[in-house]
Amino acid sequence: MTGIERGPDGLPVTTEKELAAIETLLCDPKYRIKEPGGFLRANRRNLLNPDFVLYTLNDFLGHIQSFVVATKKMIPPGRSEAFFTPIRNWNPTAEGILRAVSAIDLKTLSQMLTHIQSVARSVSLSAVQPFIKALYKNLIRIYYISAAYGAHCYRGICKHILDSGIASDPEGLRNDTLTAIREFSYLHEKIFPALYPLVLRMVSPVMLDEHDLFYKNGSKVLAWLETDAKEILFPAPEKPLPAAVPKAAEEEKKDGPPQQAAIGLSTLEKLFPEAGWETLPRFPEEVRDFAPYFAPVLQFSDAFIQLNPANPMHITMILFQILAELFQGLRHVNFNVPTKDNPQEEDDIYLILDDWILYKANLFDKTFGDDIKSYTHQIYSQPEFAKSPYAVKLMSHMYSMIRQYFMPYFDTRLYGFQKMTKDPKLPPLYSRVRGLKTLLEAYSAAIEKARTNHLSSGGEAARLPGGVVNAFEPYRFDISNAVSKRLDALCGGRNSRQRTNAMLLRYCLSILCVLDWWINDEKSPAYKSRPELLYRTVEPGSPMPAFGITARTDTDEIFRMHLHRLTR
Repeated sequence: MTGIERGPDGLPVTTEKELAAIETLLCDPKYRIKEPGGFLRANRRNLLNPDFVLYTLNDFLGHIQSFVVATKKMIPPGRSEAFFTPIRNWNPTAEGILRAVSAIDLKTLSQMLTHIQSVARSVSLSAVQPFIKALYKNLIRIYYISAAYGAHCYRGICKHILDSGIASDPEGLRNDTLTAIREFSYLHEKIFPALYPLVLRMVSPVMLDEHDLFYKNGSKVLAWLETDAKEILFPAPEKPLPAAVPKAAEEEKKDGPPQQAAIGLSTLEKLFPEAGWETLPRFPEEVRDFAPYFAPVLQFSDAFIQLNPANPMHITMILFQILAELFQGLRHVNFNVPTKDNPQEEDDIYLILDDWILYKANLFDKTFGDDIKSYTHQIYSQPEFAKSPYAVKLMSHMYSMIRQYFMPYFDTRLYGFQKMTKDPKLPPLYSRVRGLKTLLEAYSAAIEKARTNHLSSGGEAARLPGGVVNAFEPYRFDISNAVSKRLDALCGGRNSRQRTNAMLLRYCLSILCVLDWWINDEKSPAYKSRPELLYRTVEPGSPMPAFGITARTDTDEIFRMHLHRLTR
């Protein structure tokens, strides 16, 4: 591709064979940049599809505008070098992204597109070339930064601004950050691939795929854009951000979880101290990897190990498994199930407890697990696999399964929602969680009423509607597990009178409230943003999957230390 000759239209001169291949690409239904030619339409050979000019380019510029505006709003007004210096010292690429995106001239791009659209039915490739060139002259600087790494940079910038106390509107800053991350992802996953055939025709006299065009022949693209290679951004080594200046108390105050969920987080902290439960309300700005802590405590499947800690399903499945361990004892509680003429499934607590493990065994480990393992093994051996139709189908299926069965407000817009055939015997987990929470709240209230009225566990308590017959008897696990042993210790040991079914129910309800908040509250941190990648990676910003973790070996010692503090 040296010494490219250009014709009067400003496009590279090429052979008929190469031109035919590029023309076929431009007319491909996947891109619809040009309308297919024909016997009666040969004179339209270099004209673009009017729909592409009027709608596709308009939509793309709208996303870019949203991206630029969100990025500019993250930069505090009146802040110049004093603002950029600590970010540059932390990660020069993050600073470069801020500067490159905020420098995009939206007004000029909008004017150019408006002019093109005014003659949409007669726009040639050469006529649209100045617009595409102006667009890429800005965007090429961040082309080689992956969406995942870009998200990492934006989150780091957001955290720095919040910690520095210079954000006039912290919530607005978080929203702008999420918007910028979302649009960064859209740029890489939709806009760049969709416009590649246009850039190819304007740069190359031979047929090339997108990777070969921008990577093997990137210098030619830069020459066309008249851009110095030194301006292009790549991932850079990082240094720690400077320590934050302490903020005033009112600035520290943030909207937290509902009271029940807050109590549940405290309960979890007692059972699993220093695991990181305090970070959940700050998700996804602060992401904690819970897998190393819980690996010695819970029985994890390969599918769970592969979950990205930034994927809210990571927390969902940990809470699910903790409850599964506790439910082994809850099965032995003698619930006085209300008798109705038309009993509903949600009234039968035993049915819910029996089905609980099926959500993990049948849906998560088997169906979702097969998908995520297939995807990660393919992308590990074939990095380009992510762009294949089968990869997109797998991702769409995983996103849809999360939304349909586990997290009803999970954002599936990136890959679309596949409505699956529902199993009438296995309703969505989130509806079961809400139903079980309602039942346990009623049983808990009945227990408190019985306690208040000094009713015996085997007498009048059994006749209370929705009561628990053996509420004040010791709870029982057929086989002790790591969670039940910790509960024993918190209750005072295996011979303690506090080890009652009422106490077990209270712990289950408390933790269930956290899970209910996490998955059933549309405003919970779990839904603040869509994770860039569902699977665990070897390092931030890399698409390469990781297949294992290093389990912590100090979790039992940490629990004993905290237990000693509680009991001394």
